[in-house]
Amino acid sequence: MKASRLKLLLHAALTTLVVGVSGAAQAIPYAYANINFTELTLTGLSAPGVTISGATVTTSSSANFAATTPDAASAGGTLTTGSDVRQSTAGPGPFPGENTFTPALLAAFGTRGDSSITGNLLTGVPPGAASIVAEGHLSPSGTAASAAGTSTGFTINLIVTTPTDFTLSTIADAVLSATTTDLGDGASAQVNASFTVTGAGGFFDIFAPAELNASTSSSAGSGNGSFISAPTAYSHTVSLTSGIYQFSLLSGAQERLEIAQPQPVPEPAPLALLGVGLLGMLSLRTRGKKQADSL
Repeated sequence: MKASRLKLLLHAALTTLVVGVSGAAQAIPYAYANINFTELTLTGLSAPGVTISGATVTTSSSANFAATTPDAASAGGTLTTGSDVRQSTAGPGPFPGENTFTPALLAAFGTRGDSSITGNLLTGVPPGAASIVAEGHLSPSGTAASAAGTSTGFTINLIVTTPTDFTLSTIADAVLSATTTDLGDGASAQVNASFTVTGAGGFFDIFAPAELNASTSSSAGSGNGSFISAPTAYSHTVSLTSGIYQFSLLSGAQERLEIAQPQPVPEPAPLALLGVGLLGMLSLRTRGKKQADSL
């Protein structure tokens, strides 16, 4: 039995040598996350007995790619003008122009994040619109990890003295994609969106459609992960009594990619020595057995 074990160990060592010399496989993980809002309006802001005490509109973007400098940006705005952050990029590229919210890195490598919000959210003329995108594509050789993210949204502080109904309306869609080709690799994409109202007496209300809070992933070459939500009309009404409230509409998109770190390949010399040692042990075992049988 010991001789059989030594043979198996020797076979395993030689197999490792053959596999190691063949080299690591190449991989090309890809991920894309996008969400769009159109016809975005919030009625009730100008109703009698409603005062806006403060408001912020923000957009942000970020991008990380192995062995390159991370990039990130943020921008502020107003309810009447919106906000438009610059695109963040990392990696070799080439990258598309600003406010490209469709797949653009299918034939290029790197990561990017971008977002914008436009229109007049106070009057609804023109209606608000917002778009966000996070996209990444790793190069087909070497090892790397990357991530990109982006967000957009607004926060409104209100003083309500007369019971009022507020309605958020929009048409929104989302597209997610994640692809891997080799063992050990990973790709994921995610979007999120929520309209939250907090305020007097612990009041809390949240509207977060499942279609706009989704994710997809692919790992180890398991194929393509995808999610598509067609443009859909959404409407949510909240009734508020007298008090102080805060409205927040936030949305985001993220992607993450990984290429498996290659395992160290043993050098041929140590493997050869291991093989010689195992053969020697096997020879000694066989010789000892013959001597014992002759006695």
